[in-house]
Amino acid sequence: MQKERERLIPINELKDARIPHLSSSFASELHPCYEAVRKECEQWIVDIARPSNARAQKFLLDCELPRLVCLCLAIVPEHALPRLVQTAKMISWLLIADDEDDDPSKMGSDYMATSDCAQSVMAILYGNESIIDACHDIEDAENSPDLKAKRRFLDAFRQLWAEIQPSMSQKLRARFVSSMAAYLESLKIQAAFRRANHIPDVHFYMDIRRQASFMYPYFVLAEYAIGVELEGYIYRDPLLVNLQNLTIDFANLCNDVVSCRQEANQCDYFNLPSILYIKQQNSCRPLTFKDALDNTTCIIRNFDNRITLLQGHLEDAYSSQSGIHTYIKVLSHTMSGCLTWFLGSARYNTTLSQYGTLS
Repeated sequence: MQKERERLIPINELKDARIPHLSSSFASELHPCYEAVRKECEQWIVDIARPSNARAQKFLLDCELPRLVCLCLAIVPEHALPRLVQTAKMISWLLIADDEDDDPSKMGSDYMATSDCAQSVMAILYGNESIIDACHDIEDAENSPDLKAKRRFLDAFRQLWAEIQPSMSQKLRARFVSSMAAYLESLKIQAAFRRANHIPDVHFYMDIRRQASFMYPYFVLAEYAIGVELEGYIYRDPLLVNLQNLTIDFANLCNDVVSCRQEANQCDYFNLPSILYIKQQNSCRPLTFKDALDNTTCIIRNFDNRITLLQGHLEDAYSSQSGIHTYIKVLSHTMSGCLTWFLGSARYNTTLSQYGTLS
């Protein structure tokens, strides 16, 4: 049984804190074919999410899920538009799933439900659907709206993977499947923490957050969309691994800064500002929640500076490799694109007063 969630950050602390200024060293660009991608994706998104009413559907569309991919992959060539659409659909699918994975009242704190969903997704990716799918094997599933919705959601993933897989090289397929396995495993760990209402320390949080943000699967989809397949020795280069990790950390902490007040208001403390506030050591000058936000923003700036230096080192090391230069540009756009989307999407800009505690 899940423990009742305890309020660990006073309401007045959340009221007084405002989002600090966030920026990236890299300019944000939107793919010129965004409108075409949006039109291809919107009905598909509505069909798999099935919003409960017109207001919920409007909110879903106002989140502009395909825009995130078109900001991050602004350099995908026009002839690869079908791959950009597939990638936008896959990331939209993951974002919709992420809403449940992040919601403590849903799968966000349900280890078994998270595990069942992970098993079903991996069965699809491995092409081994003889593995029991919980949604298909429970009696009376046809009469359960929740199970029908889960089945429909998994069917959409199955069909999308069937479209993408034939065009992916064996190397990229292996990378994608491996990255999805690690992502889903991290979601289970995250669910266990939330179920126990356990607040991890900063280092453990950063490690789990990095894996549980589906950024590694996105990186593989980015290679697929831009038509660049990094050689193994480049892919494993510690400089590139570090650059990818810092790119993820930058995006994750920007997300934390934008969404942490709303999460903390719901007693969900799986974000860095909340952890810095809750885990602070006794001192003469205790951290306020605003201080925790400001400290997180300083860490983000540090990541931005380190990324700029790393990019220069990589570009020098592989000066004759055009593919790595294109990939580095994608990482730059991913940083600025994620930040632009976080600040503009309705997903993170709902009014806090709807929860009855903040105005």
